[in-house]
Amino acid sequence: MELRLFPLRLSSTTLRCPSLRYISPLRTAYFASSKASMSTGSALPHQHTALQQHHTDAEQREHATRDASQFDSRKVPAESNGSFNRKASTFRNWISQDGQFKPEKGRYHLYVTYGCPWATRTLIVRKLKGLQDIIPVTAAVPRMDANGWPFANVDPFPGSDEDPLYGAGHLKDLYLRVQPDYEGRFTVPLIWDKQQHTIVNNESSEIIRMFNSAFNHLLPPDQAKLDLYPESLRSEIDSLNEWVYDTVNNGVYRAGFAQTQKAYEDAVLALFESLDRLEGIIAKKDYLIGDRL
Repeated sequence: MELRLFPLRLSSTTLRCPSLRYISPLRTAYFASSKASMSTGSALPHQHTALQQHHTDAEQREHATRDASQFDSRKVPAESNGSFNRKASTFRNWISQDGQFKPEKGRYHLYVTYGCPWATRTLIVRKLKGLQDIIPVTAAVPRMDANGWPFANVDPFPGSDEDPLYGAGHLKDLYLRVQPDYEGRFTVPLIWDKQQHTIVNNESSEIIRMFNSAFNHLLPPDQAKLDLYPESLRSEIDSLNEWVYDTVNNGVYRAGFAQTQKAYEDAVLALFESLDRLEGIIAKKDYLIGDRL
């Protein structure tokens, strides 16, 4: 199914604002087609297409004939009206001093792909907080096959890793290791507990908040005092995140995966109304909230 390109307005503010300049090419090119496929935390459609060009002819033929089972990560959830419906993350445990999953050096492992914007924010917070020696990371291949995100032993894509814990072929193998009858989607990012051999959490917004404070007692003072979710700004952060997530972060998926023209147009309009709203905020100050990082 192909959708008509909805007329988009390129705001002059975008070109004047360095903080949002990266949005400009997306405004003219991103919404031309709804054919691309991805899961929660997967590459943008134009990234996904570019990555797929690395496939050999033999790989393309093999992928075309592979049985797409109930675990096919490329299936996109949609409502009856054709709008994209992101399923809630399944594993929502928390790392804390008084819980089942205590913050300990080397106990946890972060799985990501570099083509996933949701996984990218966990990498950013991990770096800002100085957690590299506390939480190692493995990058799956940033292109999906019928079984989801493969590791480098299945698809030797440059910059990707093999699974160092179990030698898994795909990220889905970790999900099924924990829950053999799991019928959800095999998404990144994912925090794995090496002690209990289980998934702790696969919701990026919660992972970054755990990274922000749960391991502070293991960090040097300068890293420990860095608070990316300060108490005094939390209500303002939560309020902004509520509409930014729905109309921008998830909005590009709602537009890209819309299966009717109306669902597509509704998502596009909401997206660019919010982009204009963000531009209005950032035009007056350096940060969306607060005055420092």
